[in-house]
Amino acid sequence: MKGDFGMNDNGGKRVIEELELDERLASAAQTEMRKVVKALPEDGLSLAWRSSLNERLMKTAVRQRRKQILGWIVKPAFGLAVAGALSVVLFTRQLAPQSSSFTSTSGGIEASIVSAHREETSYVDIVGASLTPVEAKNDQSTGLAAPDLGESDLESL
Repeated sequence: MKGDFGMNDNGGKRVIEELELDERLASAAQTEMRKVVKALPEDGLSLAWRSSLNERLMKTAVRQRRKQILGWIVKPAFGLAVAGALSVVLFTRQLAPQSSSFTSTSGGIEASIVSAHREETSYVDIVGASLTPVEAKNDQSTGLAAPDLGESDLESL
């Protein structure tokens, strides 16, 4: 019949457990403990303590804010100093003369080829692979190197 009305044993067990708990709470030991707890004075937080806590929190907040602002100033300044020092080192470094394995008696064309090569490699080391100083000197009036067009290029236009 219990199955017909949707009841099961869990509902009956729950009622029994509630009755047992009520009996335990009504015991003499529990009533004594209830009286002891009610007799305790209520300690609320004093306003003076709250005020001192707020003052300490505000002081620490001000210190943290100062550190944060100092960090906003010091970190970029340090980064700029490092970048500036790096750029000074890269653009003002002097390459040590490399010992050559050949001996030149005339010092003419060979010396100019070697010096041009050293100049170009040092430029590529600093700037990277792009327009070399020799290529940039081709046409300094316009700032652009003049294209080398042949007759077949002009005919195709």
